Amino acid sequence: METFKELPILIVDDDENIHELYRAVLKRHGFRNVHTARSGSETLELLGVPRPGDNAVQDCEFPPTTGTGAAVDLVILDVILPDINGFDVCRWIKHALSPFLPIILVSGYDHVRGIEAGADYFVAKPINFDEFIAKVSMLLERKFQYNTQITSISSSRGSMAPEHAFPVVGDRLGDFEIEATLGWGGSTVIYRARNTVDNETYAIKILAHHAAEEDDVADRFEREIRMMQSVIHRNIIRIHSTGRSGMCPWYAMELVDGKTLDGVLEESPLDTEFFAEIAMGVATALAAIHEHNIIHRDIKPKNVFACRAGGIKLGDFGVAVDLSSTRLTQAGHSVGTPIYMAPEQFDGNKVSTATDIYSFGATMYHAMTGRPPFEASNAMELMRRHFTDTAKPISEIRFDIPAAWDHLIIDRCMAKQPGDRPQSMQAVIESMDALLQGS
Repeated sequence: METFKELPILIVDDDENIHELYRAVLKRHGFRNVHTARSGSETLELLGVPRPGDNAVQDCEFPPTTGTGAAVDLVILDVILPDINGFDVCRWIKHALSPFLPIILVSGYDHVRGIEAGADYFVAKPINFDEFIAKVSMLLERKFQYNTQITSISSSRGSMAPEHAFPVVGDRLGDFEIEATLGWGGSTVIYRARNTVDNETYAIKILAHHAAEEDDVADRFEREIRMMQSVIHRNIIRIHSTGRSGMCPWYAMELVDGKTLDGVLEESPLDTEFFAEIAMGVATALAAIHEHNIIHRDIKPKNVFACRAGGIKLGDFGVAVDLSSTRLTQAGHSVGTPIYMAPEQFDGNKVSTATDIYSFGATMYHAMTGRPPFEASNAMELMRRHFTDTAKPISEIRFDIPAAWDHLIIDRCMAKQPGDRPQSMQAVIESMDALLQGS
């Protein structure tokens, strides 16, 4: 009988000696189906992944679990490769194949870019092989269970997503028919789906089966739904309906026709008029959720959406917290994205509206200057800079930005101590309004 240890593993590293080391370690623990590649290009070709620029990368459907190339169930990917860095290779594989193809990134440092690359785990050099084997075993065992589920239903698919299986293109979730996969995280997948009743297109976010089995993750997803339902505001992505697929909860929300602020900034710097629209849109959204005792905790360009028809939307309440709830994240655990996190978040201290105000300031700094307020090669150095450093004045990077914005964004919103920041988002809005009127 096949076991998870027989699933194929792909090692990607440009050093053949490293290949042999991995082979020996894996073989000693019963993993013998090991393949190798020496570059990013060779990896993409081996897996049948289209290169960026090819329409297939943007319009790929979900699944297949593997591409037109070799079948692989785990990729162990070095970050430093001779042609394409491992972060980009990871992102392209996840997009073109499946979010459920596990990838371990291997790096000499814990780079914050890995957070956005979609890797399932990170291994730091020098490698602790006991930890490495534990991660390989866990990911392959999970992948084996997933493969078994998909195989068991492949000959009897119906119009509804089978219980305990991940929905795929063509499946139905309530009144919605899935058309494509839009993105994924560690425990969720987001689809584009058409509502068969009103014929409108929506985004559906569903909790993956392996995550639904963990009570704390499932509870947080349910709280995310309740928080989004509790705040109706023009600058917040709106929930349409909810449901379950087997044991996996999901919700349908409005599909934003536009780009994330992250995507906008990759194309060109913001002019002052567009920046003002974004800043006010995010600020009013935060003011609305704060009135409901909700702290977002993950304000960043990737969670801000600029609609093509005009308007700004705030989304992704996956790590938001309701201060009126008695069930909060355990103290001592940091939650958020380190590039934009307030100092108190790194320590796992109690969050407040001041926490979102700091992240708002860091995000608006990025929107104005085209780069985050602090950059570093690892999370520890990034944390130190948030605690001790002062960001370079915006007016020294953008000469068209008055120095008064430095005082609001850097000195006040990004003050190190929560008590030194504006008392509320409404106070921030009033300050921005005065600056915009003055300019």
